[in-house]
Amino acid sequence: MVLAGRPLQEPIAHYGPFVMNTVGEIEQALLDYQEGRMGHLP
Repeated sequence: MVLAGRPLQEPIAHYGPFVMNTVGEIEQALLDYQEGRMGHLP
């Protein structure tokens, strides 16, 4: 997939499939994933 647009001029942190603005947000996403709070399929 190729996307184009104006840069948002915001910081980017990434780890595996997670892309957030800060390392703290990445850590929270990993914790949410590990604890099963990322949603469920029926």
